[in-house]
Amino acid sequence: SHGGGGSGGGGGVLHLPPELSHLVDLNPRVLEPPPAGAKFHVIKSYSEDDIHKSIKYSVWASTESGNRRLAQAWREAGALKAPVWLFFSVNSSGQFCGAAQMTSAIDVKEKLDCWADNFKWSGKFSVKWVFLKDIPNSQFRHIILENNEGKPVTNSRDTQEIPPEKGREMLNIFRSFRAKGSILDDYAYYETRQREVQATAGGAASATPIPPSIMGTRGGPQAGNGTVGGGSEPNSAGSVRTSGGPEKAEKKSAVDSNPVSPTTSGGTGGSTQPAKRKGGGAAEDKPREKKKGK
Repeated sequence: SHGGGGSGGGGGVLHLPPELSHLVDLNPRVLEPPPAGAKFHVIKSYSEDDIHKSIKYSVWASTESGNRRLAQAWREAGALKAPVWLFFSVNSSGQFCGAAQMTSAIDVKEKLDCWADNFKWSGKFSVKWVFLKDIPNSQFRHIILENNEGKPVTNSRDTQEIPPEKGREMLNIFRSFRAKGSILDDYAYYETRQREVQATAGGAASATPIPPSIMGTRGGPQAGNGTVGGGSEPNSAGSVRTSGGPEKAEKKSAVDSNPVSPTTSGGTGGSTQPAKRKGGGAAEDKPREKKKGK
């Protein structure tokens, strides 16, 4: 078991399966303020299935444009030994589901066969999940991004950069919000779905588990005191695929209520599956309903 609050951050203890033992200090109640130079980006995903894979394997992937944007953030933050924070939201879910730090540069040559749609994503980078909480968009909608036509952060496209002061505000909401649930509540459900997909694929997409040799250290190098990079200069790879889905940088669907867009990112593999979040976007303030096994 791990401390740091319940799965939704409501205080309690997390009881995680062995394969999630790398999720140490999840949902910390005390978080050192990000140093100067920290970067913040929104990550949009097509399905919770890919969020599940990211949590399990500590990796993510995106589109060429999304990868370029994140690679630049990694380089710039790394030069100052500052972290790159990623705020995750599944399209049409009406909420944010977690926050993670990039812990490696983007490897454009690597391709992981674990996403909902493996043909749309290539490249990979490591992430360290710090918060896993279901937080409704209503908690973030007041945060307006001057670098995105004055729209609320909840209307962001994939890999949208968030100005530092707004990113710090979002991080503080993740730290303090007492959520009623998280995707971890459905971990067994998504494990079952993954096994079923693998069995159906018969060795095709999603059938190959990610070996430790591909991931390196789980979640990438541990970033001390909230910093990412540990002194290693971020890769300067130009067009890196980082989020695992179709051209995610182009994602046009908003976190609020827009339909799934063909431009979402992350291990979501651009699948056409609707967001798996219980409650959906309409009932964004309702607690997650326990998913039923098939």
